[in-house]
Amino acid sequence: MKAVLPWAIVILSSLLTAIVPFVYMKWTLGAWLPNILPQLGPDVLYYLKQIRDVVDGHWSLGNPYFVEWADARFPGLVLPIWIGAFPAIFGLQIGGIFAFNAIVYPILMGVLSYILFRKLVGNEWFAVVCTVLTVCTLHSFLMRPILQVVYPVLVLFLLALLEVARRRDVKMKYVWLGASMSAAFYLYPHLWMPEFAAVGLFLLLCAAKREWETVKNLMVMLLCVGIVCIPQISTILSLFSNEMARLINERSGLVESHRVLPLTIFNIKYMILLVIGFGAISYKRRLHSGELLVLLCSFGIIAAALSNVITGQVMDLDTHPLWISYPLNIIAIGVLVAALWERKTRAETLVLGILLAAMVFTSGARLVRNSFSYVFNSVGGC
Repeated sequence: MKAVLPWAIVILSSLLTAIVPFVYMKWTLGAWLPNILPQLGPDVLYYLKQIRDVVDGHWSLGNPYFVEWADARFPGLVLPIWIGAFPAIFGLQIGGIFAFNAIVYPILMGVLSYILFRKLVGNEWFAVVCTVLTVCTLHSFLMRPILQVVYPVLVLFLLALLEVARRRDVKMKYVWLGASMSAAFYLYPHLWMPEFAAVGLFLLLCAAKREWETVKNLMVMLLCVGIVCIPQISTILSLFSNEMARLINERSGLVESHRVLPLTIFNIKYMILLVIGFGAISYKRRLHSGELLVLLCSFGIIAAALSNVITGQVMDLDTHPLWISYPLNIIAIGVLVAALWERKTRAETLVLGILLAAMVFTSGARLVRNSFSYVFNSVGGC
């Protein structure tokens, strides 16, 4: 019974968080699921319109607002929308699809996060606390059809990379890591770029330590990932000659610059802090697997955010990596608390303490100001 209780708390907490929008709609609109859904978060209705297009048979998405362009080729990734439309096979209409996804994905995120935190922090009750904080902090994002899929795949990648870091001699671990990276490549560019950068840094670190067997396994894995991703690579390359994609970029204000933008630095400041902090600690001792995971992923987010330095194309990178950093902030909290329980030097304790205070501050601010903003805005308006 004791072993089941943490799982029950995680699932129940995730469910309670997931039903908040429906309680809000009942309170403000008089219906648990009104026929006309309100805009509870940025882009929610836009992506639901794309899901409706898929349900109506327009698999290529095209333009969700003009019938004449309904079957045109959408210059972007369509797999997340297809996955979001999956509940339609049960006969659900768009409101039911929204409700299904808004409830199932937070629970899935809670379950996967709990598995990750159990591996990172050991203590099951502290893992429960970190998991509940994760689901609550990501609440507003877990209503968006795209990010509903992205966040669970991110956690699967973190689990796979953690296992590889711990058991570098087990080849099957690389299979799961490669599978998670391939899935990310088909789902979301702002997910696969940090993941590939993180694994690239891991490969370089292993090469610097002359861990040649690990380097070989990683290179074979990346080769296989590249082969699996060839169809999507060809799709991405074709966008460079796609007139619609060019017009969208032009009209949406695509910034062409190799400069490091101040807003980018502002958004990834906590990732920079984690890299500096754990990088400094790594000179004194070998990082634990959880600490290495946070370092690698923080670096990956920084590399993705600053990719315009090489490509010259900003492409919303000033904000999107910030969304991937939110769960990593809470993961860092778990890792830092676990590290502080061990005997440390005064200098190391100071560094870990500063990092922990920063992560608690930003995660708390996110939870208070943004996660349930639609509820608080209504209360304030009343």
